[in-house]
Amino acid sequence: MQTVTGIIHGVFQAAYAYQGHLIAVRDDTEVVAVPLYDLLKGLKLNSRDRFIVEHSFLRNDRLCSTMMQDLAKVGLLRPFSTLYPGRDSLTYILNANSLDSAPRMSLPKDAGFVLDCEIYFREAIFATRSGLYRALFNVSEDTFAWREVDRSHDGPVYMVDVRYGAVTLACGSDGVMGQIVWRLRGEDGTQDPGRWNTEQLLSGDVTRTAWWSHDILAFDTKLRMGCIHNEMRKHGTGPTASTRAERLGCGGLGWTDPTGLASCWRGNPTAGFSSQHRVYLSDRDRGTVMLRQSGRGVTLNAWEDLEEQPDLLTSEYCFNGHYMPKVGVIADTDQGTLLVSARKQPVVLSSEENVAIKTFGRSQHYTRLICSVKDHHIELMAIWPTVKDLTKESTWE
Repeated sequence: MQTVTGIIHGVFQAAYAYQGHLIAVRDDTEVVAVPLYDLLKGLKLNSRDRFIVEHSFLRNDRLCSTMMQDLAKVGLLRPFSTLYPGRDSLTYILNANSLDSAPRMSLPKDAGFVLDCEIYFREAIFATRSGLYRALFNVSEDTFAWREVDRSHDGPVYMVDVRYGAVTLACGSDGVMGQIVWRLRGEDGTQDPGRWNTEQLLSGDVTRTAWWSHDILAFDTKLRMGCIHNEMRKHGTGPTASTRAERLGCGGLGWTDPTGLASCWRGNPTAGFSSQHRVYLSDRDRGTVMLRQSGRGVTLNAWEDLEEQPDLLTSEYCFNGHYMPKVGVIADTDQGTLLVSARKQPVVLSSEENVAIKTFGRSQHYTRLICSVKDHHIELMAIWPTVKDLTKESTWE
């Protein structure tokens, strides 16, 4: 496992990579948008190192591109270990001063700490203990301009997720709130979105939500799990076709006791999350287990459809996990960041705890990038494929 890491010094609450920019929330709730290329200015690099750095942070989707695969197959792409003998990681200090001249805007003073953030169609969405805030912006390859900031939900929002043109919110005692947002814009995304009018999809004291295929899973403070069914519809044809949410909350299973779900695991789970058709339960004494659905891609109709015997994912306690295509699960633990891939021992990517962490599995440009906020810096980490990775399919199933 080879990694290339960029460090941006400063105190931050959240960070997100989007269309050539790093959007970062500073400790005073000022939000800046700096071109990723500007962060690389000042680095003294030879041609080999520049190739590595630019492909790590600017367009790391190219790391597994067809061109890279073809070069690897004929032996023209040299392994990382050959380029850097005896090393499995590179670390660079990036240009934090570039944030001082970047376009900026401020969340309201009473917004509080940013607990989560997402970006959808040139709109930054921030979850805080005092509400949900949305900031519109215009962006191109070399320009970025903030527009207005709107408050769209009163009360705590612990987690926000946008998928299939719908947004779901984990709103504590307000339960799971949802809104279909793709209809609020034109097909090209140029129209201003209308004001959100979220509706409650599931009651309870909810701290986390996650998409399970086309359904939504929810975890409450008692570590019960709930399932919300949704209606989907295909839009368009050919390569531009997409699946969008047509209606949210078309039934579901309500709440389920996870100790009944995993009766063979006698822990008392205190954290739960879902990723890539899997449910994870975590306990400080016993670590984290993974329960896989029997039948890939099948909508969950009953918790009993899950395999009875859970797999031990890691002995560490996990707060959350993020699936990275063809790599594995990036696990946010109380011991730092781990990479857990099929039939392999977990790899420690960082031994520092995270304030916040994001991966970009659905991104066009940043599929192998981890963006994590630490106590005193932002860490951008790119996971480099080995030549073996490029010449065969992923084993993470």
